[in-house]
Amino acid sequence: MDIAVLSDIHSNYIALKKCIDYALSHNINRYIFLGDYLGDLGYPQKTMQIIYEMNTKYECNFIKGNKDDYWLNFRENSEIIWQDNNSTTGAMLYTYNHLDKKDLEFFQKLQPAETITIDDMPQLTICHGSPYKVNEKLVTKSARTYEIMDSIASSVILCGHTHIQNKIEHNGKMILNAGSVGVPLYSNGKTQFLLLHGIANEWIPEFISLKWLCTYHSSFGWCKCKDRKI
Repeated sequence: MDIAVLSDIHSNYIALKKCIDYALSHNINRYIFLGDYLGDLGYPQKTMQIIYEMNTKYECNFIKGNKDDYWLNFRENSEIIWQDNNSTTGAMLYTYNHLDKKDLEFFQKLQPAETITIDDMPQLTICHGSPYKVNEKLVTKSARTYEIMDSIASSVILCGHTHIQNKIEHNGKMILNAGSVGVPLYSNGKTQFLLLHGIANEWIPEFISLKWLCTYHSSFGWCKCKDRKI
């Protein structure tokens, strides 16, 4: 049993397609998505189209990220101020204005965390930030991280949010951060995700980094991730 775990796409449909193509080339047909599907980059509808197609063709689990809550909160609270031509909120307003009813219903149904069992393998806890908060970071050498690991029955926690691939081990348990598909940090400009291999009743992680063509290349003719002309 092999699973592809993808997080923090942030509307980067080009990187998302690159990761999915790699997984499909390795005959993987089970996928876990850990939230933050949209935001920051252009063409959110192209990203959602891929998400919907994956959900139709393959067995998928989808978790809510903190960005996904932004769209729902903005819909419910008209006092939130997002403005065009603002470096902080302009991208969020752009994304929200390109969402339709189907998209908002998709985000509304997402849970912040789930515990799942696949075949006869050990159960997995899947979340965006932590099993308790979508915007909480699970990081190395943190008392809070170890407290959470001790509080969860699952031997493996899958998460994202930090945009940095990571593996944390503690008391026979493991946190695996898939990194970010769309806006990875400290990755040499490579898109990143996680493959989880079920071998002899054990989950074995394989962190994947791939060269990619970012949305800035195709949209604007220059690459923000490397700050250079192409």
